[in-house]
Amino acid sequence: MMNDLNAFAIHGYQVYLLEGKGRNEKTVDAILRHIWQFTELCGNADFRHVDIDQIVRYKTKLQAIENDGAGLSASTIVHAFADVRGFFKWLRKQADYTEIAEDVLEYFTASKQLVQIANAPTDKTYPTHEDVLTVVAAMPVQTFLDRRNRALISFAYLTGVRVGALITLRIKHVDIERRMVKQNAADQVATKNSKTMRTAWLPVGKMFEQIVIDWLAEMTSLCADPETPLFPRGERHLFGPQTPQGWEFLVSDDAVVRIMAAAAADVGVSRFTPHRLRDTIVSMIDKWAVTLSEQKALSQNMGHVSMRTTFERYGPVSEVQQHDLIANMCQRGEAEIDFDIVLAYANAEDFKRKAIRLMLLGDR
Repeated sequence: MMNDLNAFAIHGYQVYLLEGKGRNEKTVDAILRHIWQFTELCGNADFRHVDIDQIVRYKTKLQAIENDGAGLSASTIVHAFADVRGFFKWLRKQADYTEIAEDVLEYFTASKQLVQIANAPTDKTYPTHEDVLTVVAAMPVQTFLDRRNRALISFAYLTGVRVGALITLRIKHVDIERRMVKQNAADQVATKNSKTMRTAWLPVGKMFEQIVIDWLAEMTSLCADPETPLFPRGERHLFGPQTPQGWEFLVSDDAVVRIMAAAAADVGVSRFTPHRLRDTIVSMIDKWAVTLSEQKALSQNMGHVSMRTTFERYGPVSEVQQHDLIANMCQRGEAEIDFDIVLAYANAEDFKRKAIRLMLLGDR
């Protein structure tokens, strides 16, 4: 049976996360799911009296849960422990819960082995630049939706915008003359952490630029105005003059995921998502950027304050690339070593000849 006091405590924490910490709703929902999971696995035990034995049983049960025949991932488990620990840390400061012992919180810590597994690097797969070219070049253009889908993928690659912003941008946010997109959170563009930024078009190629320019021209010819969604929903909104309510935004991120998956499948390219497209962009930085300042500019264009974020979280070197690059470095190193040996030998021979000559001169 549900413990009402527990429910009130969880609601209070929800308000704290949203209003006190400014967390976004998706993040808060994920945290609350872990807390409710804890209450369920502990039989709705009163939070005021949670003890070490209950926490240990919760951890054991959580790690025994199966999902489609497999256990929960190490990352999921580690995040769950951390979320519940954060909740109890906050709860101890609330009236009626100050009796919770502080050392109890430590028992929500995951094992070092589990943390290492959770933090182990993964070999993320993402499309190559050539893959994206192949996909977009082969996309049909017969219908309005065909052209919208082609422009959507082209724009995502041209700008690197996140999918949340992609589906909430309006025509007014694209500046063709300056080759720029204004991700304005004040205009309800769904940027990460509501961050406003001006993103330059990336050097991915003229084909992508022209597709986006042609798309904006088509939208204008259909009487779209600056407030019109950049990538509106389906064809049923296209008949007759458009009112401000006549164009609707795409409903969710899933629509973009499906568009990209279908386009990739049509040409036999491995399925990719909007986020993986950002990995592709980051993988091109070493080809585009010549100076450190250029690398920093591209990193900022991705919406990152630190270059560390760009290179640690995006565009990882795959295992195959890793081995190929090191093999090339070894070959280059061997060539340099061989050259050095030859040079050193030549210098030694020259030194020997000079020494002999000085000796002979000395004898005179």
